[in-house]
Amino acid sequence: MSMALHDVRHVDATPDAALDEAPDAKRSRRDMLFRETLSERLERWTLGAAWAMRPQRIGALPALAYLWLRDLAEPTSGLPDPERTLHKTGLCDMVHDLSPETLIEAYRRGLFTFAHFGPLKWFSLPERAVLLFDELHVGSTMRRLARKGRYRVTFDTAFEDVIKACAGRRENKWHVTWITPRIMRAYAELYDAGHAHSFEVWNERDELVGGGYGVAIGRVFFTESQFSREPNTSKLGFALLNRHLEAWGYALNDGKWMTPTIEPMGFRLIPRHEFLGRLEAAVDLPGRPGRWQTEFGLDAIATPRAKKSTVDAAAPSPTTPCVEVEIADAARLTDLESSWADLLHRADAPNLFMDPALTRAAAETDPTSQHPTLLAWKTVDSHKRLVGVWSFAVGRPRLSALPARALIAPSCRNGYLATPVVDQAELDQTLDAMLDAVAAHPQLPKLVTLDMMTADGATMAALTRVLVARGARPREFERNVRPRLASTLDGKSYLEQALSGSSRKKLRQHRRRLAEQGKLASTHVTEPDAVHRAFEDFLQLEAAGWKGRQGTALLHNECEAAFMRAAVFALAHHGRVSIFALELDGKPISMQIVALSGRAAFTWKTAYDERLRDFSPGMLLLEDYTAALLADRRIEYADSCSYDDSGYMSTWTERQTVADLWFDARRNGSLQFRILGAVQSCYRDLRAITKNTYWAVRQRRRR
Repeated sequence: MSMALHDVRHVDATPDAALDEAPDAKRSRRDMLFRETLSERLERWTLGAAWAMRPQRIGALPALAYLWLRDLAEPTSGLPDPERTLHKTGLCDMVHDLSPETLIEAYRRGLFTFAHFGPLKWFSLPERAVLLFDELHVGSTMRRLARKGRYRVTFDTAFEDVIKACAGRRENKWHVTWITPRIMRAYAELYDAGHAHSFEVWNERDELVGGGYGVAIGRVFFTESQFSREPNTSKLGFALLNRHLEAWGYALNDGKWMTPTIEPMGFRLIPRHEFLGRLEAAVDLPGRPGRWQTEFGLDAIATPRAKKSTVDAAAPSPTTPCVEVEIADAARLTDLESSWADLLHRADAPNLFMDPALTRAAAETDPTSQHPTLLAWKTVDSHKRLVGVWSFAVGRPRLSALPARALIAPSCRNGYLATPVVDQAELDQTLDAMLDAVAAHPQLPKLVTLDMMTADGATMAALTRVLVARGARPREFERNVRPRLASTLDGKSYLEQALSGSSRKKLRQHRRRLAEQGKLASTHVTEPDAVHRAFEDFLQLEAAGWKGRQGTALLHNECEAAFMRAAVFALAHHGRVSIFALELDGKPISMQIVALSGRAAFTWKTAYDERLRDFSPGMLLLEDYTAALLADRRIEYADSCSYDDSGYMSTWTERQTVADLWFDARRNGSLQFRILGAVQSCYRDLRAITKNTYWAVRQRRRR
């Protein structure tokens, strides 16, 4: 696109002079200002298509094609869920409305619109570059420039010219812009509504030589774009804007992607869940709607601010004890019971699938497999304390066609959470030491693959920080939301809120009709011998159902059955597993294995008698063990261990997010990892499209 830059000279006009303009005249003037010729549009589309074909972007094309076809078949209305993206780029959905009301609501949800060519799309990035204003940094170059007195900065005096300039050509760069005439008109309307704002940098001849614009909702500012016609001018104005936002009590400035322009100013990447949490807390606070004016000049950034007296807690002092990491085999894990139990009391996130008992069971039932476990120790008061456990298997990555060798978590195929168990007071230091141990070990793979890592907790945030600091940014492939039980209500009150009145009535009818067929009883066993007997019943019940017919039941795989027996028996010995059952005339018709890890419960495995499916035996048992879990004072929450938010476990109303990700354990990563990550991304995208297409065709055939 070839947009001629508007030659702007500042005049002594009021900031809102355009408000006196008749609506039709304003619309006509803006149409002329924001116009785009056919040749300019073709250039934009061509360069935009070339940009989309770059290696780091091409992996999104399958998801984009799927979204486009879906939108053609059934156009969506409303805004998408920012936590349910179609691709790791953050792609969510197509944009159909750019009214001020829609844009404001989108920003409140953490969504933004973007597209270099083709239809506009909604995005919600897996990581956001944000500035927390106590971390604002103005470098010496900017301070010297501010002291020279060559420039002055204004707010909201030339919004239209600023957004037009942001869409203009950049020297020595491809002219790839997402700021189309439609975008310019939409944000001009948002400016009229008092939510979009601009900053302008003027030189000594009153020429507009730099600036930028963004959107303010509540106490959050969302930076959109900047431009410079003289060196560093946009950075100068942006620094003064951020100093004003800090003075006005704003919570953060969202820069979306990390760029060389904003990173030196103190912006840092935070994961989506943390961004959405900060956003929710700030968008409802009173902001500053209407036109903005500067309250102080460039003198405010001309001198460095006083250094903080606090010490960065993440940086260990010379006297801070170091974390030591050993790479343990199964035999070493037999001595960890007391240390493991102690760690669970201090852990940020307990995880059943890091329990040493499960790792031992996996190693003992499959002697040909490798199951290295990272044990992190810290000496406190002359006593070695376990501060971290992370168990892996060594092999080919799951859900991958690549013949690569990797460290895989969880370490067993019947595991549903990859999160390491780490002392909540030692997260960053422990994770960094663990990665150093992997990187230094000559026989361990450096590729680490995590399937279903808790994405909305402090451990994930710490891992992301550590990897970014090491220059080994992780590659995330998929996120899913799954049910979780976390409530202070009793079982009866909880289910009354979770289920509709008609659903509860139907379940009462099912229970009554089952009782008419024989003696119906709900049982719950925890004693080791009783658990042993109940687990054998579970294996038979599972094999009699659809898993048995498909050959995926545990009894159809000798190694997996042996692992589950050893794991359940070991957990029962330590009082960390129980089996719930709904029995008819003494025979189980529905069973649920529930394991404990510290303050967390995990509904690990379930099975039911499919001959009685019309009576919903699984749902009836869920009522029983939901009430039991809520009544157990040891349990803070229960993890459903589901792959996603479908199925009857979605009766639980709380949710947690899990993510699949890969990273290189070495500092600064490697070219090999970047290639593997790109190929795996394309493979996962194609696999997802194939799966979605299959189910869509199958549903249409059923109709």
